[in-house]
Amino acid sequence: MAISVLGLVDSLENLNLAVWKVLTSAHCVYLGRDHAALRAKLEEEELAYELWAELAPKERAERLLAHHGAGENAVYVAEKLPPETDEAVRLLKGKGKIYCPGLLEYLEEKMGVDLRRGTVFVEGQTLAGFNPSLPNLLWGPFDRESVAKLKERAVTFPAGYRVKACFHLGTSCEEIEERELTAVDAEPGLSCLYLPQVGNTGAGEKIEELERVMARLRSENGCPWDREQTLQTLQQYLIEEAYEVLDALAQGDPDAHCEELGDVLLQIVFQSRIAFEQGQFSLQDVIASETEKMIRRHPHVFGQLAVSSVEGVLENWEKIKAKERGGVKRKSLLDGIPKGLPALARAYKIQDKAAKVGFQWDDVKGALVKVDEELDELKTALEEGEQAAVEEEFGDLLFALVNVARYLSVYPEIALNKTVGKFERRFRYIEEHAEKPLEEMTLEEMDKLWDQAKLSE
Repeated sequence: MAISVLGLVDSLENLNLAVWKVLTSAHCVYLGRDHAALRAKLEEEELAYELWAELAPKERAERLLAHHGAGENAVYVAEKLPPETDEAVRLLKGKGKIYCPGLLEYLEEKMGVDLRRGTVFVEGQTLAGFNPSLPNLLWGPFDRESVAKLKERAVTFPAGYRVKACFHLGTSCEEIEERELTAVDAEPGLSCLYLPQVGNTGAGEKIEELERVMARLRSENGCPWDREQTLQTLQQYLIEEAYEVLDALAQGDPDAHCEELGDVLLQIVFQSRIAFEQGQFSLQDVIASETEKMIRRHPHVFGQLAVSSVEGVLENWEKIKAKERGGVKRKSLLDGIPKGLPALARAYKIQDKAAKVGFQWDDVKGALVKVDEELDELKTALEEGEQAAVEEEFGDLLFALVNVARYLSVYPEIALNKTVGKFERRFRYIEEHAEKPLEEMTLEEMDKLWDQAKLSE
């Protein structure tokens, strides 16, 4: 069973067959706002619906999840457009499929703009994600505070800058106006604003701005915490921020991904600033060194070398790296693999290095046989009761499983992290829905909630 979310304008002209099938397959259609045209259509077709305009977003989300958990096809018509800005939809955390039949096409035609090339979609209340260097489409509702905040963010825009305002989107009173941004106010019925691109501020300028901010934080009158940091104290933060990037990717959240990449960039700027203060190198040196290295290691792109395959690229990459070491050969093929890597990642890297000289099975079947062998040895160690042997055999089993992952093009660190996140998500569900302390519950009772958590995902 599924949760489907619809984003509809008041007119049903764009209601295609696929979306109509979603509506007719629902046990009940739940309206986030009083959608008069759709309500009339549902009544005409004798389809069940409920008006949820008076319900809080949290209660809407909880009811949708409950219906879903009971095995129903639940359809929710979002209160806001686009549905991603609807708080109830946000609380569903991606559990519903979103359909916006013809919404962007409708707006493109009405406004006479292209919304498919680089446009940023922004919730007007918060302005989260607003980017003055790109076209922005701001969704209502708006109030005086949010409009004032928008004008404050656009203070550097050129005089006479004009926007397109849509009033009463999708209704018979719909109206599109072009006016100067300074003349925009929180007027009744303002549904969305289209702000065309002002200009493209280069990334280099933004990095320089961040560098200036860091220099200020490290200055005599800066932040006490930032001033006392060293290259050693910052190490943990670089590791933590890198893992938060992976977490954002696993969640499929582009806003969080962007933010976490920024946090990693901050750590690079931070360390470069400290190195500069110590007379070692600057941020410009870091960027210039990496740029030069990328050009040098891609002669098939920036030079005359002809390479026709990924294998050829990797083989040439290793030759270039060897040349960069001044012809000095490493004592071992495994030299250069950081010992501080997480164990799964280090095992994967070591196995991958060994495989480059043919130290591997022909296919995954040999690796799977090895897993069975290591599992048997672990069972034997358990029977014998030798803890040191148990630990060793357990490590061997993990190492063998990493090798299987390599054959399957699965990165074990990421795969395991996703599974840990899944377990955490389901266990939290048990905690939230348990009717008594967990210590008093049987395993069977907790398993029942676990199965409910699986259905709600």
